[in-house]
Amino acid sequence: MIGIATADFHGDVEKAEKVAEKAADEDADVIFVAGDVSDFNLDDPAHVAEEIVDVLEEHGQEIMAVPGNCDTHEVVRVLDTRGVSVHLKRKRLGDYDVVGMGGSNPTPFDTPLEFEERVLESRLRELMDRASEPIILLTHAPPKDTKVDRVESGEHVGSEAVRRIVEEYRPELHICAHIHEAAGEDELGDTRIVNPGPGGAVVLEL
Repeated sequence: MIGIATADFHGDVEKAEKVAEKAADEDADVIFVAGDVSDFNLDDPAHVAEEIVDVLEEHGQEIMAVPGNCDTHEVVRVLDTRGVSVHLKRKRLGDYDVVGMGGSNPTPFDTPLEFEERVLESRLRELMDRASEPIILLTHAPPKDTKVDRVESGEHVGSEAVRRIVEEYRPELHICAHIHEAAGEDELGDTRIVNPGPGGAVVLEL
């Protein structure tokens, strides 16, 4: 099974088109979207989210998405209504259970979808307790103190809760986003962590 990991379009439909083309070229089965599909600063974030889902579905791949901290509650509803959301859900994908939670730990910017660390941890723990291995974890927030959560100043701003969940439950793969300048890969124990970066398209062999 081939997957594409992507994230952080922030309403840029052209970036979504490039990801969809990459998915078609790779004959991918699924596109994982790790949040910030749209952006609360846009005039109509929900309409843009609809456009992006249309683009990503164009070549027939299954879409599994969580919202980001910059996605409004209307965008969350769009992802749910379109049947592509795994936010606060557990969905089967072949041999895998995909566990998803969007939003982020608190930021200085008061964005629409932020959660206290205790909420992130409790919600993810409920989902992971019911999941069957192997597990793919799909979150917007990256785990704290990794290569994929470091901002330009060098500070690590990822989620402590997400890190605890990864360390305890050891999913096979963790796809995250949020920190644009920290695109790349890392490992925590046996878990491979991927932050595809804004509009990135990382090919995954599952």
